[in-house]
Amino acid sequence: MLSYGDMLDRMADALGRKPRPKLPVPLLSPRLSSLWIGLVTPVDAGVARPLIEGLSTKTTVTDASGAQLFDIAPLPIEEALRRAVANDTIGRESPRPELNLAP
Repeated sequence: MLSYGDMLDRMADALGRKPRPKLPVPLLSPRLSSLWIGLVTPVDAGVARPLIEGLSTKTTVTDASGAQLFDIAPLPIEEALRRAVANDTIGRESPRPELNLAP
């Protein structure tokens, strides 16, 4: 099981970048967090708020029936990130060429 912070760190690694420092802020509510995001990014607070609220909810899949309905096979996060980076860099120079998938 991975935390959201761990996923961000692994994504940074997949992109060939250093993970960014993270500071825990226990007193910041989802509403204040979404307003803060609105100040430092181009994301609208109305979009950010539900996403931030979702981060505070632990989500662990215990029933695979949903994936079976759509014929989805789970992948290890490293493989999913490798594919995402390769797919995103098609036609562009990849930050990590060794991650590119053959066409």
